Order: sequence, then structure tokens, then C-alpha cells
Amino acid sequence: MAASASHDMDYNLKKALEHVIVSSTLSNYERLWQQFKQFCMDIGEVKTTDEAEHLLLNIPAEYPKCIAL
Repeated sequence: MAASASHDMDYNLKKALEHVIVSSTLSNYERLWQQFKQFCMDIGEVKTTDEAEHLLLNIPAEYPKCIAL
């Protein structure tokens, strides 16, 4: 993808999401993240919920953009 096309896509995504992520969205994300960490512990993927914090550290920053497309 050309640099300007990538820049345009970044700009358009940011503009489209400008008023979507509000404080209630962020608190909902936090609640879901806590549930996910507990789920990882419940199924034996991690021993503690703190361990789950490190499961997804290697996801590229570009990944959410891929989902949006």
C-alpha cells in the first residue's frame, strides 16, 4: 500500500471513530478485558490474571486497523 493511501486510511479511521470511543466505551473495554483474563485463568492458559496481561504483548499496533478494514 502506498504511503499516502495508508495515511488517508489512518486519517479516515481516526475521523470515523472520533466520537465513538467515550468514557463508557473505555470502562466497558476494561470490564471485558478483566473477564478475558479470568477466562484465560479458568481454562488453564495462565496461572494468574496478571499473567494474561503478557499474552497479547506481541500483537502489532497495525492489527486493529486490519480488523476495521
